[in-house]
Amino acid sequence: MPAETATIALAGLGGAIVGNIGQAVMIWLSSRMRSREKQEDWRQNKEVSDRLLASNKVITEQNAQTISTVNHIKTLVNSNLTEQKERAATAIEAQILATDELFSLKRQDGREPSKQAIDALEALRREAHALRLELVERATAADQAAHDDI
Repeated sequence: MPAETATIALAGLGGAIVGNIGQAVMIWLSSRMRSREKQEDWRQNKEVSDRLLASNKVITEQNAQTISTVNHIKTLVNSNLTEQKERAATAIEAQILATDELFSLKRQDGREPSKQAIDALEALRREAHALRLELVERATAADQAAHDDI
């Protein structure tokens, strides 16, 4: 019997060792699988990051192109508006000259211009002056913008 007990004890000990080895192998395999899962997660995260970076680059380029287009349109609009204001100022100044000449002719004839005509002429002078000041401000702003772009 003692031999059987020793055999059973050895078998039990062997079973325990095999069980422990089995557990160790399972832990090792589980660890390897988690390591592979982590590597796969890292690979997928890198792919997503790379795609995001590429997408951001495209968006940045498109934004730069859009900004350039908007700036070009803004320049054209400002240029056209400045041109229109210049024409308006020139037309008002011509009207002022013609009205001054008419007033001069009236005075030579011994007649004074009406109060309404004098008030209208003063309004034209204020309007022409305001337009000229605005044109100077626009030119200064355009020069500053051109200088800032350099």
